[in-house]
Amino acid sequence: MVDIDVAATTKPMALASLPATMELGVCNFEPRYVLLAQAIGATWARVQVDLSDGIPEASLGAVAAARQCGLEVVCDVRTTMQRLGQMLYAEGDPLQNKAIALDWFASQIMDFLDEVPCVRHIEIWGSAECAHVVHGEGIMLDYSRVLSDVYERVKAAKPEVIIWTGGFGQNCQFQFLQSGLCEYAPQSFDVLNWHPFVSTSGTLEMDLATCGARLERARELTQAHCANQPFASTGFGLPSLPAPLPEYAGDGGFVHIPGSYAIPRSELAAWYKGFLWLFEEHGFRTLMLLPQDRYEPIETGRKNRYFDYCGLLNVNGEPKEFVEEIGAWNRDRA
Repeated sequence: MVDIDVAATTKPMALASLPATMELGVCNFEPRYVLLAQAIGATWARVQVDLSDGIPEASLGAVAAARQCGLEVVCDVRTTMQRLGQMLYAEGDPLQNKAIALDWFASQIMDFLDEVPCVRHIEIWGSAECAHVVHGEGIMLDYSRVLSDVYERVKAAKPEVIIWTGGFGQNCQFQFLQSGLCEYAPQSFDVLNWHPFVSTSGTLEMDLATCGARLERARELTQAHCANQPFASTGFGLPSLPAPLPEYAGDGGFVHIPGSYAIPRSELAAWYKGFLWLFEEHGFRTLMLLPQDRYEPIETGRKNRYFDYCGLLNVNGEPKEFVEEIGAWNRDRA
């Protein structure tokens, strides 16, 4: 396992707040996923909180349900580009007024933390809408400015709150880290948060080797340019479909199931165990799994995003066959 020397990081509080070895969690947690969390031995939950129009009651309910189950919560605090866009330009002023928009967003986050003091971990805008995940590339400066402003504001008032980056790294790509965080916000986060969804090559060994090499390079970057922050993940899953697999023609796009080789359900346990091992070896402190598929598999027509088929549960809420094996794997590590 890749270990992080506390003496080599300037974020010891973050390290102390995380488990020493990787623990599982449920991404996009809702009260209906309590039994799923228990089945896989989860100890963490990620809850989405869209602060565009105040604090959603559904998010407060999800946090309460997670805490009642003894889960540590990471809240993905976000807004929308449309909401910020309304504040970026004053009438008659052609220049962006980022300060007003970012101050509003930071204030919304502070209000949320005041309302829900049990939340100690926040993910800053864990959405691709924040323009930080586009085919592995990103518009870095804007996100880094958001992250830096929020970090400074939150830490000044609540230094105990642990700030995670928005999830990034499809296929464990590290451009977001290299060209964005390392350049513009190297000290403005406590946890480097991956969303390492894999658009598979179809060969487990090849994908593990590729992702492993990229994670090694990412660790080198954090050691050289940032604060050697710990790795964690608030979102992961592998695309699978029941047999017989549709004969899709690959289109090269990672966002659609045809651009990825879907894993047959009969092989899914081996793939998950392979990646669980990989992330643990590279020092991930948490790995939160997508809970449920969003759509029934389709053979023609609209191309759904491949991570719409990365859940632990089928669309109808029934567990996929490998879920029991994931729970057993996790219990055997205890």
